[in-house]
Amino acid sequence: MRDALIEGIALACLLLAMLGCIHALVAAFVVRRFAARPVAVAATHPGVTILKPLRGAEPALFANLASFCEQDYRGPVQVLFGVADPDDAAIAVVDALIRDRPAADLRLCMTTGARGANPKVANLAAMQSAIAHDIVVIADSDIAVDRDYLARLIAALERPGVGLVTCLYRGEAHGGLWARLAAMAIDYRFLPDVLVGLALRSRISPAQLVRSPD
Repeated sequence: MRDALIEGIALACLLLAMLGCIHALVAAFVVRRFAARPVAVAATHPGVTILKPLRGAEPALFANLASFCEQDYRGPVQVLFGVADPDDAAIAVVDALIRDRPAADLRLCMTTGARGANPKVANLAAMQSAIAHDIVVIADSDIAVDRDYLARLIAALERPGVGLVTCLYRGEAHGGLWARLAAMAIDYRFLPDVLVGLALRSRISPAQLVRSPD
């Protein structure tokens, strides 16, 4: 009885390992196919407003925010930085960013008093009245992008039937072991799992996936 139980457990573990290997192979195929797709070029350049909800001055905050202000995009770009606490350390970073780019449409929005169950969503909602353009991009403060980020987003939005675009992202460690492990979890689990999930849906095949900004 004991030997049969051990053999059953071993067989179950073997089957799970085989499924894991199959998933890894499928993920590798889907990710490589996704990365190899050509990047679309935007035909139009409408105005864009970028919302950046902030809380605290995490590592590389200035560089992350600056990447959204240095876009190779021919249309008008407005960047709103929302801060709920007047003593937040992120304010000094935003002020420095605005001083360095006087010609850019950058604005610090004090969202003190914003109410909501989710503080970030409340912060975003409080910035709504300052939005100047029809196309709105929401991006966290710890995200950095390439200079063609907005152009690629607009190209994706120009596809027929597309009204909302979301972007995959990869992890970049700032710190020690735990930061590296967190980055690995994004790169080796989250990103491929999303692509595999989309590829396995009945209505979406790998060939239909739109390559989004990194």
